[in-house]
Parts: sequence; C-alpha cells; structure tokens
Amino acid sequence: MQETINPTKETLFFLYGSLREGLHNHSIIKNHSELISKTAVINGFELYTLGSYPCVIPTQKKDNVVIGEIYKINDDDVIKRVHLMEIHSGYKLVETLALDLISNKPINVFVYEYKNTNLNPKDKIESGDWVKEFNRKYCKYCGGEIEKDCLKDIHKKCEMYAKEKGF
Repeated sequence: MQETINPTKETLFFLYGSLREGLHNHSIIKNHSELISKTAVINGFELYTLGSYPCVIPTQKKDNVVIGEIYKINDDDVIKRVHLMEIHSGYKLVETLALDLISNKPINVFVYEYKNTNLNPKDKIESGDWVKEFNRKYCKYCGGEIEKDCLKDIHKKCEMYAKEKGF
C-alpha cells in the first residue's frame, strides 16, 4: 500500500491537464506559482481523455511520453485546493522523473496519476499532449465541448468574458 503524499511548497508538480497555462483551471495557480519548465515530458505514462479532463496512467512502455509543465506552487491554500480537487476526482500523487526539454536535465517531480487503470484504448491521446487535444476539441474559456456543449452564441460569450477578465 502506497503512503499518502502531502504536497508542500517544495513540491514540484508536473502538470499535464487543465492546470497548464492557457487552459481553464490555470487561473487557480497563476498568481501563486513559479514556472520551472514550460516544456517537459514524463516517460512511462499514457495520457487518456476523461471528457473535458485528462488523466495519466503508468505503462510498461518506457518510450511513451506525456507533455506538460513543471510548477512550484508557493501558497499552502492553493496547494491544498489543487490536491483536494485531484484526490476527489480519483487521482493519486506519485513521484517520477521529468525531462526539461530546454535544458535537457532530469527533474524529480510529482504527478497526479489516475487510480483507475481500466480505461478504453480509444480514449488514449497518442500525441501525449493534452493542450493540443483540448484546443482541437474544447472551449479554452469554459471547458465545454465546442461541437456539443458550446453553442455558437454561448461560445462568443466565453470569448468576450475571457477578454474582459484578461485570460
């Protein structure tokens, strides 16, 4: 049984989903974090879609990569908020090694891994890049599926809201 990991201000988070820059949950950490790496990857994980959110699960295929960003969150309340959001959504925090693609240096990080590993193979995101997948399919302002959830008038309101709020 794995011990529970309680993140602190020293924890480096590998973020691969909606907390990444430019996506709808990034505002949670935006003013409370330090960007350590804009372009990083983790090996040995597969990226899946759960609808408008992604998840990673471990794989034996070490050449599989997931693309993300590395952050240090410097506010205890924000760390707690992110941690509870992820834990209550079925994720667990695990330690792994990321590679910063700019410096080509390995960095010890923590990533939220999905507990349920029994996922549909058709939901795997082959590119390993949630931002690329998300921008293709979802509204970056509200997270709704553009074709299905975001009617054109509603989507225009999302854009206006985002401009108004400075997103």
